[in-house]
Amino acid sequence: MDYIRICKISEVLEKKGMKFTLDDDTEIVIFNVNGIYYAVANTCPHNQSHVMHEGFVDNELYVTCPVHGYRFSLKTGMVPPDNKEMSGKLEIYKTKIENGELYVEKKKKKLRFFDWKW
Repeated sequence: MDYIRICKISEVLEKKGMKFTLDDDTEIVIFNVNGIYYAVANTCPHNQSHVMHEGFVDNELYVTCPVHGYRFSLKTGMVPPDNKEMSGKLEIYKTKIENGELYVEKKKKKLRFFDWKW
C-alpha cells in the first residue's frame, strides 16, 4: 500500500478539518480527534459538494456535513444506523504516523465510464 506524506501532526488542530489534495482531483480532509487522525474524502456523498472540511465532529466520531446535516462516521464512512433517509458512504483513507509526520494511503483511481483504457 502506498502512502503520501500530508503534513506534520502538530499542524492538525483538534476537531478542525484540514483540506489537502492527494493528486490533481482527489481532495481529502484530516481530522484530529484526541490524537487520533482520520482521513476522509472532502466530497459529501449526498450532493457531491466539496465541503466536508467545514463539517462539525461530535463526540461519537461522526462528522456532520454543513450543507444538509447528514452525519458520517470518521471510522467507517457510514451514516448512523438509525438514519433511514440515506445510505451513502463517505470515502475513508487509512493513515499512519512516522516521525511526527502524517501519511495517508494513496488509492488506485477507479476508471469512470468515460475513461478509456487502451
